[in-house]
Amino acid sequence: MRPSYKAAVRLACCLAAMIFSAHNLISADDMRKVSASYTYIAPENITLEQAKRTALDRARIEAMEQEFGTIVTRHNATAISNVNGSTDTRFISVGGSEVRGEWVETIGQPEYDIDYSSGQLVVTVTVAGYIRPVDTSRVEPETFILRNGTELKFASSDFRDGDYLYLNLKTPVDGWLTVWLVDETEAEAYCLLPYVASGDGAYAVSHDKSYTFFSRRHAAPGETSQVDEFELTATGVEFNDLHIVFSPARYSRPAASAATDAALPRSLSAEAFHKWLASLRRADSRVVDIVRTITITDN
Repeated sequence: MRPSYKAAVRLACCLAAMIFSAHNLISADDMRKVSASYTYIAPENITLEQAKRTALDRARIEAMEQEFGTIVTRHNATAISNVNGSTDTRFISVGGSEVRGEWVETIGQPEYDIDYSSGQLVVTVTVAGYIRPVDTSRVEPETFILRNGTELKFASSDFRDGDYLYLNLKTPVDGWLTVWLVDETEAEAYCLLPYVASGDGAYAVSHDKSYTFFSRRHAAPGETSQVDEFELTATGVEFNDLHIVFSPARYSRPAASAATDAALPRSLSAEAFHKWLASLRRADSRVVDIVRTITITDN
């Protein structure tokens, strides 16, 4: 993926510092090293890259399930209405299950074994890494990836060459945000937020406010000249990961290099990005890394 953009143009009290330090120590003690393998038999309409991603995701989930198990939830409610003297009773039941842990860092590179058995793609992956129990105090913002429009009806993960990317976000608490687009094929991580013209290490967001990023029309007062708008390009079919990194505690992005091509945002190697992110998440379990995979095609 090559995102081109158009630039549209500490103080903390001692008690807070002590709480934060204690929180980090608990997180470090809970870290566990695991490994797992998973074999994925891909349907006919799945590409090799998609099959590898699915196999890796399921291997990680399996490792966490074996270590921490899953949480099974169920919520029941009864709705009673009366219309024209007629009573209608409806029973509502909502249930689901969630893995009790989170994947913090991958050790080395996942190992893949690719096989075509009777014309069917079979991918086996082995991966090792560090995991920990889910921090129930962690807050995850609501996010929507938008294509060629800033309303929620334009939500999509499928893009074509020349399409524009926007991000809608709302969080229940104040916090700090960075957004990255990682192209594993090119082994490059592009910093999309904070904007290039900004000297901040992360973007400050306020609670219960709806933000639309990468849109000049939706820029905050005095910010219009800083906003970068991103037009996505691709050769063939490309799969990129959008990392939305949020924390209620202030943090800073790693140093990145300005691109030699003016059409590209600043970047660093994918390896350096993942090392920084793993270090950040190790330090504070409240850091949320929301990953959204987007597809970009040239036709």
